[in-house]
Amino acid sequence: MDKKTKKQEQIKNEEQERLEILKNADSIKGEQLFLGSDGRFESKKEIENYVLKDVDDPEKKYDVYYGGIQKLLKEHLPKGNEFKEARDYIYEEKNILVTRGKKKDKSGIRGADSRMGYVSDLDIALDIISTWIMESGTMYDLYTKFRKANEKKGYHDVTSDEEFKENLGKVISADKHKLEDS
Repeated sequence: MDKKTKKQEQIKNEEQERLEILKNADSIKGEQLFLGSDGRFESKKEIENYVLKDVDDPEKKYDVYYGGIQKLLKEHLPKGNEFKEARDYIYEEKNILVTRGKKKDKSGIRGADSRMGYVSDLDIALDIISTWIMESGTMYDLYTKFRKANEKKGYHDVTSDEEFKENLGKVISADKHKLEDS
C-alpha cells in the first residue's frame, strides 16, 4: 500500500468511527456519562443533574411560606388597624420578591401566587425576616430590607420611584406611632 491509500484508509476508518459514535449517541438520549467515585464511567439521567427537584418542592414551599415567612411576620409585626397600612407595604414588598418582580396592577391583580414562588426566593425572604428579627429591627428596617432586595434584582426603578418615598413615609410614621405606644 502506498502513502495515499494508507491516508485514505485512515480517513475512512476515522469517518466510520465518527458515524458509530453519533449513532450510539442517539440511542442514549437523556443520559450522560460521568466518572464515579470508584474511577469507572457510569450512566446517569441528565435531568437528575438539574436543580429543578429542589426548585419545585411543594412541602418545602409550604413549610417555608407558612411555617416561616407568614408565621414570623404575624408574630413580629405590630398588630392593630393603625399599623395595617404599614404592614401591607411590607407584605407587598415581600410578595414582589417571592414572585420575581410581579406587582399588582391597577385592579389589584398580581398575576402570580407568592405561596408558589421558587424555594430559593422564599429562602431569601425568610432570611431577610430572620435577620430583621435578630437585629430587633423596626417596620422601616424590614420594609427597606425587602425594598433593597427587590431593587438589587431589578424589580423597582431606583432612580424615579415616588411610590417608594410615599410608602416609606407611611412606614416611618407607623413606626413612630408604635414607639409612642410602647
